[in-house]
Amino acid sequence: MSNLSQAALGYKSLGLSVVPVLATKRPPGYWRKYQQYFMSDRKIIHVFDQPDIFGVAIVCGKISGDYEGLDADCKYDLSGTLMKRFCAAIRAGAPGLLRRLVIASTRNGGYHIYYRCLDVGRNLILAQRPSTPEELIFHPNRLARTLLETRSNGGIIIVPPTNGYQFIRNDLRSIPTIDPTERQLLIQAARSFNEYQPDPPPAPPRSLIKEESPEDDPFLAYDQTDEVIDCLQRHGWILVRRVGPRTYFRRPGDTDKDTSGDFHHELRLFKVFTTNSMFEADKGYSPHRVYAFLECNKDFNLAAKRLLALGHGKAYKDRR
Repeated sequence: MSNLSQAALGYKSLGLSVVPVLATKRPPGYWRKYQQYFMSDRKIIHVFDQPDIFGVAIVCGKISGDYEGLDADCKYDLSGTLMKRFCAAIRAGAPGLLRRLVIASTRNGGYHIYYRCLDVGRNLILAQRPSTPEELIFHPNRLARTLLETRSNGGIIIVPPTNGYQFIRNDLRSIPTIDPTERQLLIQAARSFNEYQPDPPPAPPRSLIKEESPEDDPFLAYDQTDEVIDCLQRHGWILVRRVGPRTYFRRPGDTDKDTSGDFHHELRLFKVFTTNSMFEADKGYSPHRVYAFLECNKDFNLAAKRLLALGHGKAYKDRR
């Protein structure tokens, strides 16, 4: 039995749901079922002993006793002092709290903070900075870099003894349960380091969008199709899988995440979970807005004309 298998079994005994991860920091298969139930001991030994398994991650949220991780991604910190300043803010707001938290260093020079709290919700992006001009040359659509974020319900977070990860204060055998007030202090302290505010997306021009039938309006007509799937793929979004009403995508460029967004076929909305794209995280975008963003650089007048030319809807002069 490998060290990873032993660690995973130990974490399970502490009430933590575990999944293996590859060197890409992604699980090798569909892991979300382990938000509902624990992997069996037999399967843990089998999967964690595979030669391509790099480490172990905890499934955050309710399944693991309301477990949450706070990720400080210091490789994007231009000052080199983010973690020092963040810890100082925690000490100032709640003396003694920092000593109770479990803290680990990561392989890219960052830090993870682990705890439990009855008030955990979904994953939250807490602090970002604008991308530098040099970064924008290589990734023009990544307008910001994330400094601090949580991993909660719907997320996983890597833990030691994964290679490059090491506990530097306490460990998961002594994971604390903090109260909602203490968690809110952590969230507020992290948000105080935010340096980025995205521009609000432009509204579609009212001169082109009339209150008419879906067959006539080019935007509404396009919204009834699934052509947005092809549009996303043309612009480098990788189709990962379809599960139920959702089609999942991974964003263009380098990423260690399995998925970066999804299109909900019933709600007709595309939503991203990443901050490294031109779309705002956790906000729903209708298909025609995705088209306008990707194909027309957010120019809705141009998008309406192009969609009309492609056969979606009717020009206003042709409507009765």
